[in-house]
Amino acid sequence: LRDYQQKTAVLRRLSDLCSSGETDLPPNIGKLQEEVKTLRRESTILTKQLFEYEAQVLRHEREPRGEFAILKKIFANRTPNDLKLLANKVLEHSPNTIVLFGGKTEGKASLIFVRSEGVPVDMQHLMQTACAVIHGKGGGQPHQAQGGGANVANLEEALQRAQEAIS
Repeated sequence: LRDYQQKTAVLRRLSDLCSSGETDLPPNIGKLQEEVKTLRRESTILTKQLFEYEAQVLRHEREPRGEFAILKKIFANRTPNDLKLLANKVLEHSPNTIVLFGGKTEGKASLIFVRSEGVPVDMQHLMQTACAVIHGKGGGQPHQAQGGGANVANLEEALQRAQEAIS
């Protein structure tokens, strides 16, 4: 009897949330699932378009350093994956570039360092230098590295140290 009462309560709650009768729940939930899929696809397309536009704007913020340029920037509320996608988009539009991105999300600091092919700087080494400042860890390869840490307050200093290590 308790099981029946719990299931009835769940059905009523779902009916209220979907503004429909209990018998209409399966098709309405199916429609909602399709809408969510459509919205996710649209969101992905719009995010890619935003990153494309943003990358073109950011390329003008690069600082020349001899044979290459450096783009250093901190973002708020961007996932590490978003930072990585944006950094790679910047490289598509900006040859001979080093990208040093930092992010502040949910009380954590994240770092993404990437470089164009042919730029003789080891991103993994820069990441180790920066992660020490934010009390974190990271790794990667000579062309791309990712890391993070708990000390968000030192994010600017971490990027500055990475930039200084390039010089």
